[in-house]
Amino acid sequence: MTTLTLTIALTCLTLRTTAAEDKSTADPTGTWKVTISSTNPQNHPSENKLTLKLASGTLAGTLSRVSAVNGAAATWPIKEAKLQKNEISFKVVNGGVTLSYEGKINGATIKGTLKTESSGKTSSTDWKAERFKE
Repeated sequence: MTTLTLTIALTCLTLRTTAAEDKSTADPTGTWKVTISSTNPQNHPSENKLTLKLASGTLAGTLSRVSAVNGAAATWPIKEAKLQKNEISFKVVNGGVTLSYEGKINGATIKGTLKTESSGKTSSTDWKAERFKE
């Protein structure tokens, strides 16, 4: 009887801990203004918008940009999106360029590193996103 009681108590504790862990996962659903740091003076500023949706444990979304130079707009789907607690990662492929975003969500802010891979070369820089108030 004691063994049965102990087993039930441990099972309840495990279920309660698992539920608490699930609640600690950040929900990035919404629209984010993305800022990318650059020390390259040839890089022109652009307005970047990240739209994310977390549904049934699956993260999906798009990254959009409007060029400050010519006003051209483009939107790309995010790929290989992952969310573990407050850590987010995803990729955007634009022609022969792959952008790999990694970051940590802290409330209405995401901060992290952006790796750019193109023609066999890789560079990295910091990125930050702030949630639009909707």
